Amino acid sequence: MKFTTEREIMPKFDHYDVIIVGGGASGLASAIRLKKRFNKILLIEKNPRAGGKLDDFEWNGYRWDKGPSVFTEPNNIDQLFELWDKNPREYFNFEPLDESCTYYFPDHSSITLSSDYEKTREQIAAVAGAKGREEFDNYLKESDALFGKVGDYFISNPRPTARKAFSKELTSKYKHFLRKEVRQSLHTLNERRFSSEYMVKIFDRFGTYIGSNPYRMSGLYSTISHVEINKGAYFPIGGMRAIVESLITLAEEIGIEILCDTQVTVHPQPDKSYRVSGDVEASTDKVICAIDHMTFYNKVLVDGKMENRWRKIERSTSALVFYWAMKQGVKEFGVHNIFFSEDYQKEFSELFDQKRLADEPTVYIHISSVAHKEDAPEGGQNWFTMVNVPAGVLPDEAYREKMKDMIAKRLKEQFDYSLREDILFEDWWDCDRIQEHSGSYMGALYGPASNSLLSSIKRHGNTNAKYPNLYFCGGTVHPGGGIPLVLRSAKIVSELIP
Repeated sequence: MKFTTEREIMPKFDHYDVIIVGGGASGLASAIRLKKRFNKILLIEKNPRAGGKLDDFEWNGYRWDKGPSVFTEPNNIDQLFELWDKNPREYFNFEPLDESCTYYFPDHSSITLSSDYEKTREQIAAVAGAKGREEFDNYLKESDALFGKVGDYFISNPRPTARKAFSKELTSKYKHFLRKEVRQSLHTLNERRFSSEYMVKIFDRFGTYIGSNPYRMSGLYSTISHVEINKGAYFPIGGMRAIVESLITLAEEIGIEILCDTQVTVHPQPDKSYRVSGDVEASTDKVICAIDHMTFYNKVLVDGKMENRWRKIERSTSALVFYWAMKQGVKEFGVHNIFFSEDYQKEFSELFDQKRLADEPTVYIHISSVAHKEDAPEGGQNWFTMVNVPAGVLPDEAYREKMKDMIAKRLKEQFDYSLREDILFEDWWDCDRIQEHSGSYMGALYGPASNSLLSSIKRHGNTNAKYPNLYFCGGTVHPGGGIPLVLRSAKIVSELIP
């Protein structure tokens, strides 16, 4: 796919109805939605191709998605094609995962969550007993109800403001925000709901889907498990990269201009319009920031006061990701595999309280070639192996080797598998590389952390009162990170723009 990069074809100070800075999923989605109402839309991406963290790369027949690996709520993608009376299946396809994730515990026991609900209940009963199975049923019913009463509303609408605090629609939700489930931490909620330590760990783990600490974040986020387990986990045919490839194709078909490999700065004008300068010169009535808002205030629309204000907010985790080409791999592995640390609470204390690299972090191994055979040569596996690290803390070579030794030891004990002997190729992502590629401030994968009851309403909103006609979408602003939420943020912004 070819993107426009030649500067000379852009007339100086060409005027656009909307200019979007950032070509990730939220930037593409907002452009597609707004094109229904505005004629001239320009999307600007600093990298050689659009897609943001949904990038990929290849080596000798192996392919890796660089960033997000969990895919839920595919209807958010379908809506964008249906908006243009297109058949989504002609652009993008996916399939449900038979097994959403297998969780491995330090004592070598495991639980696999499956799309077959009864099979999952049997797995849980084998490890946590009949009581654990009953608690699982009740938990999912409660998280479903909580999502319906308050979660879905919150992530589908602009962040509540003081001016709208007493609107009838919002006040009807307050009683749900005052529920004990919301006021206590996710871990406390899980500890009270489950008698099995195995189940507590599994449902604490969903807090890391937004890079946060289950021992401090609100029990409201129990709704994350509802989205994956009740609604289902899926795999995009062609990998996660296929999501943005399909959106790029649609955007080009409907006449959205995409400029890649392009760096710009944004300048507010007295008449509340904006001038864009740098690799391209243009003007616009409306700007959408679809990148990390900290990077935007630091490098694009330079505002030191705004940057300092939001700098004080605690950041979500970053990651150390190994991309390994495995000659054979572990045949027992599914698409998603998690190996829990011995002391989960200690791990999160190291990551957030001490802000240091964890001694023995939980390990996540994603293998897309299990679902999509084309992602690795026959007999091989493409491993995306991740541990969480604090934002802004760079793992050095010694720590990378320490993690490889730790993972190798665990796999040898559980599967009699020799990790290092099987690795044909290695690359990695860390906070510096994540920041350089995606513009994520300090390499934080989800922007601000959600480590308090008020984190959700303190998150950067979709507008900024200081700058009229400036809008924000993406994983670092309301409603949050992860593919479903960044796509919802694009919808929110498209509805906010008059």
